[in-house]
Amino acid sequence: MRRFIASLPGKIISNVVIAALVLPYMMLGLATKGYAQVKALPGWAVVDFVNKKSASGNTFGAEAARSVAGSLSKTGKYDVQGQDTVARTIEGMGLTQPLPDLQNVLRVATELKVQTIVTGEVNDYMIVRSGAGKQARASIRVVCYDSASGLPVNGAAVSASSIVRANDVSDDVLVNDAISQAAALAANTISQQTLPIGTVLNTGTKDALINNGSRSGFTMGMKVIITRGRQQVGSGEVIEVQPDKSTIKITRQELGIQPGDKVRAIFDVPGIAPGFKADGSATIVRPKANSTPSGFVTTLLVLGLVMFLASKSGGDVIATPVAEAYNDQTNGPSVRISWRPNGYAKGNAVKQSWQVFRNDVDAVVRTVAGTNTVALDDTLPRDVTFSIMGTNNFTVCNGLSQQTSTAVVGITPGRPYQYQVQLIFAISSTDLGLTGGGTGTTASTGLTTGTTASTGLTTGTTASTGTTASTGGLTTGTTASTGTTASTGTTASTGTTASTGTTAASLCYFGSERAPTGFATPINPPGLVAPANNATMSSSQQFTFNSVVNPQYDQTFEYELQISSTLNFTPATTYKKVLFQKRDQGTLASDPVDLTNDTSVPSSVRSASVVYWRIGARNVLDFPGPVKDAFTGDRYIFSTANQLKRPGSPPPPPL
Repeated sequence: MRRFIASLPGKIISNVVIAALVLPYMMLGLATKGYAQVKALPGWAVVDFVNKKSASGNTFGAEAARSVAGSLSKTGKYDVQGQDTVARTIEGMGLTQPLPDLQNVLRVATELKVQTIVTGEVNDYMIVRSGAGKQARASIRVVCYDSASGLPVNGAAVSASSIVRANDVSDDVLVNDAISQAAALAANTISQQTLPIGTVLNTGTKDALINNGSRSGFTMGMKVIITRGRQQVGSGEVIEVQPDKSTIKITRQELGIQPGDKVRAIFDVPGIAPGFKADGSATIVRPKANSTPSGFVTTLLVLGLVMFLASKSGGDVIATPVAEAYNDQTNGPSVRISWRPNGYAKGNAVKQSWQVFRNDVDAVVRTVAGTNTVALDDTLPRDVTFSIMGTNNFTVCNGLSQQTSTAVVGITPGRPYQYQVQLIFAISSTDLGLTGGGTGTTASTGLTTGTTASTGLTTGTTASTGTTASTGGLTTGTTASTGTTASTGTTASTGTTASTGTTAASLCYFGSERAPTGFATPINPPGLVAPANNATMSSSQQFTFNSVVNPQYDQTFEYELQISSTLNFTPATTYKKVLFQKRDQGTLASDPVDLTNDTSVPSSVRSASVVYWRIGARNVLDFPGPVKDAFTGDRYIFSTANQLKRPGSPPPPPL
């Protein structure tokens, strides 16, 4: 054998055998590596853009989507869904493009199971003619939304021109060419904006450590969202940055932040103004940075006011508000909107009222006093008194102007809604260094009157004239009696009265920026069908109930079955099972459940003579979901509970 191995044929055969043994492992390693590379690409999809210039030119919005999708695919950084797949999905959902609002855009993202969904606007376009022919100019705005949170995480605003073509070429062909050029620029901008992404390494009670820092682009004060899969579990703000790691303050969490969760920066997408400059470019509107007007910084003597004016945005005045579906015992299907004031807004003295806007009417649908932090929106029409206050740089003192809308429509069960919360607040004109415009406040009457002249004057000496009373820092200009001769050592005539009713410092009124909520879908509780109340359970029991879908609004709802040995469904005694996510109407049914022998069912349920069952429902689009159940902490709208009896033991045999 040794002679054979040492021979040339033996060496060849040995090498072939070794290669045959090693090759499968090499191929497995390469395949695993290739598979990992494919899986590492984040899933993206692009839907048709909205044509802001002309509703009839919808083909331009479709061309923008196709061009952006194609350009993003060429970067090699994203796994972009094909436009045919996107179109079929949207058609299968019963929708038409361009999609009417962000709500439906996010629904499509959920259906496609992508991490990011892209849409935007064809802002403007025009044809320019010259001796050489004609060309088109076009401007577009591209926004990339995180599918879990609905917040923008990338984007671009660009303009471009087509090549010069002959005058007989169609204008639409030239505009499409310009849009295609702009789409390529936008995709390049988006791919170059390496927005930071990180992973949670460790968590505290109110903060979390992530694995990336300044080298990856994280900066102090950057707002971030925290996701687990395709679900947002929280949001935060970067409070400490090191080269390779950062600390974020958790400003909101619903499911509990845990190691392995992904952290993604929120992006302020530039705007773009209509029209074009002389050189053919468009005017890009950059997001305004929060800053304090320098003209009156020196007048800000109150520390709280300084803090407030230094950060005027709605996110600084109001902690992220929350909208939750709710089954109110009095008003039925409702939405509970709650918020927490931040910074200087915590002082009751400056809070006039809170105004709640709803997306279906884009108007104020509820107002509550400034001391409140909760509002309830229900199905009933109502009259609403509100204020229209634009945000500004605190350079003009506004009065409080109010108006009333009558018969504001209530909500419709089964329809998703998104809300915005705005604070109407007041600041003294004296603190701002402003005059006029505000609601005048009259100084208290009974001001100290009469100014005392110096005593000990020689007979015949006139008291000082022009002595001024001062009220709240406002000069009243009241003069003591002149020419009054004081007797030796006597006080000059007193009792000179300052003018009463003098307007003191006015209150200047302002509105904060609106802070948005997630989606909330009010629904009627699911109706239980079978088994009926007080029915006897089967060995393998199926549960049927009515869908909560409103046929006018095609939404996907998640249903959960709960069975408990206690009527309040305490966690230790309750069996929970998510049944399915469906858009179906009519009667729905669970798979059979063995309430006697299935070990996944708590022993208290398997042995109880009486158990209770109910169905919970929620729209999968809602964030954070319905108001938590008081006992279980689950976010569903629950049906009433039906009682189910276990069959009794058979009677003893006759003697």
